[in-house]
Amino acid sequence: MGSVGWKLHRPWRKVLGLLGCPTAPVPFGLWLMNTFCQRVLGINKEHRFMIHFTSRVVGRVTIGRNVWLSFAISGGCYIQGLNGIEIGDDNDFCPWCEDHLGEPLPR
Repeated sequence: MGSVGWKLHRPWRKVLGLLGCPTAPVPFGLWLMNTFCQRVLGINKEHRFMIHFTSRVVGRVTIGRNVWLSFAISGGCYIQGLNGIEIGDDNDFCPWCEDHLGEPLPR
């Protein structure tokens, strides 16, 4: 099947192409799942920023600029901020982090 047939079978791609990528830099499927779990099912609903559907954030968490992306993309994280926690600008985190020497943290 040529490129014309491919375009006819995927009309939603043209719509998304016209809109640009409204969910960038979070992939659309992950954005949809995160939004459904957070807004509809109520998981992590007390936080205004997007959180990965497999992560849990408890307590008062204040985030800096561009930190929301780590919360949206990194799955399987547990952030406990019952006494309050502040994460500064441009910090990255993930479930399998390494220390500053590039060696895995002890478990």
